Amino acid sequence: MLRGRSSGLWVWMDEDGNRVASIGYSASQYEVELNYTLSPGEEEEQTLRYRVPVVWTPCTFGGERPWFVCPNVRCGRRATKLYLYGSYFICHRCTGLGYQSQREDRSDRLMRRARRIRQRLGASMNLLEPVWQKPKGMWWRTFEWLREEEERANCLGLVIAARKLGIRV
Repeated sequence: MLRGRSSGLWVWMDEDGNRVASIGYSASQYEVELNYTLSPGEEEEQTLRYRVPVVWTPCTFGGERPWFVCPNVRCGRRATKLYLYGSYFICHRCTGLGYQSQREDRSDRLMRRARRIRQRLGASMNLLEPVWQKPKGMWWRTFEWLREEEERANCLGLVIAARKLGIRV
């Protein structure tokens, strides 16, 4: 919890035990101060030190929850995480990062669905192998339904992927 005052240093090391990166922090109830040095490529080092405000909101069943306030002056949104983007830690929306599912097309989504069903059935993640064994404790009716769903998603996903590659199916 951020009720008191705390500070520390996070250090990232490579396989040989050499320091790759570090970031110092000092946290209180209403702000976190970050202190780190950037040295991208051959450019000269840039030391950054700035404060990130923390706001608290009440929870439904009591207590409070802390949020970072995005330090981007054009944003100011509440965020659970901040991402190093360029030189500063900012919120997800300000970075313009998307989720993997937002970059998937229909065939990717169908194949991901097929793999999720295969995982539930304890089958191989290889979409070209058939699903034969029913997991212990699963009803046959459920197993057959899941197997049909997996086959439908798998086949349709492969057909769409093949068409995307210009292969006639």
